[in-house]
Parts: sequence; C-alpha cells; structure tokens
Amino acid sequence: MWLDFVQIAFVAGNTYTFVEVLAAMMYLATQDQPSGGYSPSNSMQLYIYGGLLVIYASVNTFTLKSLTQVARIGAIWQVAGAFVIAVTLLSVAEKRQKWSWVLTDFEPNPASGITSPGYICLLGLLTACWSFTGYDSAAHLIEETISGDLTAGWPMLYAIITSFTVGLLYLLSLTATIQDITTFTDPSAELATVSYVAQIMWDAFESRYSSGHASLVLMMVPLGSCWFCGLLSVTSASRMLYGFSRDQAVPFWRIWTHVDAHSGVPVNAVWGVVAGAFVMSLPLLQGVTAFLATTSIATVGLALAYGMPIGLHLINRNSFEPGPFTLGR
Repeated sequence: MWLDFVQIAFVAGNTYTFVEVLAAMMYLATQDQPSGGYSPSNSMQLYIYGGLLVIYASVNTFTLKSLTQVARIGAIWQVAGAFVIAVTLLSVAEKRQKWSWVLTDFEPNPASGITSPGYICLLGLLTACWSFTGYDSAAHLIEETISGDLTAGWPMLYAIITSFTVGLLYLLSLTATIQDITTFTDPSAELATVSYVAQIMWDAFESRYSSGHASLVLMMVPLGSCWFCGLLSVTSASRMLYGFSRDQAVPFWRIWTHVDAHSGVPVNAVWGVVAGAFVMSLPLLQGVTAFLATTSIATVGLALAYGMPIGLHLINRNSFEPGPFTLGR
C-alpha cells in the first residue's frame, strides 16, 4: 500500500517539469541580452513551484462537474498538441534527419559519465515509464464514475494506447528535426543545460527564420500539457489518500476523509497531497539533483505497487476471483 504513496512524488515531479520548461523558455527568450540568458535561481524555482501547487489545489476544490470539464480539456490539449507540434516542426525545420538516423543512431553523452549503451537504454526505458504514468487515475476515481466496476478498467487501457501512439509521434518529430546533435552531447556547448525539447524547437525555427523566438509560442503547448498533468495528478493522488484514509490505513485518517458538502471533493486530502509535494521540493534549495532522484524513485515504486498483485496472481491463480471487469486471464 505504502508504495502507492509515490503518487505524491508524481505530483512533485509533474509540477517541477512545468517549472523546468518555463525556466528554459525564460532562458531562450533572453539569451541575446548583453548580460546573457536569465535562469531562475533555485529559490525562485521553489517560489514558482509553490505557487503552482496552490493553484492546483484551488482548482481541485471545484465541484466534480467542473473538474470533469477540466480533465476533458486537458485530454484534448495533450492529444491535439502533439499533432500540432509534429506538423509544425516538420514543416518549419530546414534540416530533417533521415529516418534511418532517427531510428538507429546512438549518441552517448560523455558529460553524463555513463558509457554503457545497455545501461543508457535502461535509463531511457525508465523515462518512458514515467511518461506512461497517470494511466491509473481511473482506478483512483472509480467511486466518482458511473458503473465504475465495469467501466473504470477501459480508460486505463485507452490511456496506455493513446500515450504510446501520441508519444511516439511526438518523439519522432522531435528527433527528426534536431538540427545539431552536438548541442546536446557537447558539455561545453553554451545551451547544453537547456531543456532538450525547448532547444529542439528553438533550433528548428532559427534554422528557417534566423531567430528562434517564434518557437516560444509553440512551447506553450508542452507548457500547457505540464500544467494539466500537474493539476490532474493532484486529483488522482488526493483520491488515493482519501481511499486509504477511509480504511484507517494512514496517519491522521480522520482529517483526510472529510468531504466538502458542496463540491463533493475531499478538500483536506487535496491540500494534504499538495503539502506533501511541497515538502518533497525543499531539496531544490540545494540543487535539482537530489530532488530529481527522489521523484525518479516514484516510477519504480508505482511499478512495484502494481506489480505485486500481478505477481501474487501468477503464483496462486485460484485465490483471485475475477471482478466485473477482466482481461480474461
């Protein structure tokens, strides 16, 4: 059960991703200034991060009907945005990589200190697993779903299939429009520390228009996606905390089980999740490495949380009774 509390780490990770993309946009927009590009300090990033959490929590105290509409807008934004980015980048970039290079070339980054191709691939799979997370939101919101015992399983499958399809299109378009790979592999490159996605978009526009500033408009798409991910991860994690609290399985469970009479939302659980995510962000004051290590554990923890019942089912099939929704085995 406690492994599933890495959901709070997902809230932290998703929120920081927004801050990271925003910081990259700030840097790229100001890099031509005589004083150089502006990069928010660690403390400033923490202020932005905390402000985002307050916004997320406030929106999550809206009525269930309002949250449903926000979730729908977020889903449309994510899918449509990936197509907008793919079409725009492939149309704008002066140089487009050959598909053989996109699908087969391997470029190690000496600055990382990791030289083993196999280990690098495994780390890449960990990043991919992070991208798939969120598919379990339907399970956390099952009690707010009509006939949830029959229907809640399907959105999880749809989410995985959609994430794979849209994500693959997104990654292919980004990789195919890389203008200069040394921008990312050369540790002495001026922009080596900038968000790779933001840098690819900037370079693509700069290759055609001699300036990448127009790419800042396109960067609003992934920035918006990060906002919706952070917002809805608070929704999912708060329902998880509420569910465990109702079973008296967590400390201070009486506080987290309170449901607002007007909105029908476990408001205390929402703010509890946000508070936990903010506490997890405090290492940002000393640097981003420790914080990213903490949130990276979330991917492994969630896999273990869902892998344990699957493993137990494989060990002793006869002790599990299929519910209304089943994949047949």
